[in-house]
Amino acid sequence: MERKQSHDAGADVLVMSGTARRYAIIEAIRSQGGRERFAIAYLNECALRAVIATACIVATDFLSREEALEACAAPVALAG
Repeated sequence: MERKQSHDAGADVLVMSGTARRYAIIEAIRSQGGRERFAIAYLNECALRAVIATACIVATDFLSREEALEACAAPVALAG
């Protein structure tokens, strides 16, 4: 595992076996009502889908956490 500097995003990118960290938007339904979106990091999309219900994954493949968080705040629906 090595840490590389991404010149495009200006952020560190974790590299493990040649796979860069990506970010996904997850939508959770609150028991009190309403929904909340948040960003999580993952290295392997298949592993992400194995532990998170597909219906909760709003979008994947963001290169930076900031990009994913901006998309979380967008009022439009995202496709995963």
